[in-house]
Amino acid sequence: MTTEAVTVFTGNYNDMLAAVPENKLIVIDFFATWCGPCRRLGQQLPKLVQDFPNVQFYKVDIDANAALTDYYSVRSVPHIKFFRKETDKLNELYSITGFDLNKLKSKLEQYKN
Repeated sequence: MTTEAVTVFTGNYNDMLAAVPENKLIVIDFFATWCGPCRRLGQQLPKLVQDFPNVQFYKVDIDANAALTDYYSVRSVPHIKFFRKETDKLNELYSITGFDLNKLKSKLEQYKN
């Protein structure tokens, strides 16, 4: 499902690998519906999508997608991971735990190209 160019991802790692384009920055927001900071971050995502049109944004509900959450060892939310697909794997570039909009924007600037 896609809202404001943010895809809510429900598949597993192989599904994610098949879905994302090669050499493009991928940002995954691991969130929970009961998490206040996650909701605040979710309100900021549409603006980030506009500001960074060459970045592909995904959201993963940790309660609905335990497989991907466990695969990436996400233990607290919000948890944001930055990836770039290279050949046949997602290469993790950076991760942020917690709601830190300034750090998120800084890392988007750093990795967007």
